[in-house]
Amino acid sequence: MPTGLAADDASLSPQLGGIGVKIGMQGDSAAYPAVMEVSPGGSAARSGIGIGDRLVGFVDEAGKFVDFQGKNLGEVAALVRGPSGSTLRLVVEPKGSEGRRLYELIRAQPTVEALATPQNSVQAPAPASAPGTVRVHFFRESGFVGSMLNYRIEHNGKAIGNLGNGAYFSYDSQAGQQSFSAVGNFGRGGTFSFETGQTYYIELNVVPFSASLQLVNKERGDGAIRSMR
Repeated sequence: MPTGLAADDASLSPQLGGIGVKIGMQGDSAAYPAVMEVSPGGSAARSGIGIGDRLVGFVDEAGKFVDFQGKNLGEVAALVRGPSGSTLRLVVEPKGSEGRRLYELIRAQPTVEALATPQNSVQAPAPASAPGTVRVHFFRESGFVGSMLNYRIEHNGKAIGNLGNGAYFSYDSQAGQQSFSAVGNFGRGGTFSFETGQTYYIELNVVPFSASLQLVNKERGDGAIRSMR
């Protein structure tokens, strides 16, 4: 049973943002806090972090790994929070896995709707609902080629997410012709045409001497993302 809960929603300060999770300790012998609740629409949910995943630590601005082991829930929540719009390089141990993954998350103030959504309601990514926008799911399947490489995805020169080996994230884009780039070894960009209110899937396909963005159908994209959870 959880021994307590701590939120990272930064509700005490409008200048601070979180990633949209509540954490707790599962058992007296637990070394790291586990995710107990995920706010739909938050940075953690969009990146695929789920209930039961453990927060191991983060990489600070100097590139140093900060371990959460031995820290209480309040200390971990305080370290996860930061200025709204800033980036958190969070190291996570997915539920049921002995491996660890690095996520680059954008801190943001949670919305009232997200905080009020019932626990465990995170399912498949929802379509975008804002007028004139589309929801785009970027993903990269696990593979041997370039497995140690991480690619930054940019929209009109602005970083919107990162794709390591076997990672995905979601992004709300304007409709119409939109250009995205994969920044990294042999990374290439592409221009895609989006229709308002639709959902799209873009795969980062990494092969020898090339890493390209390709629009794929819902069946392929949704299946690939579900397999990463």
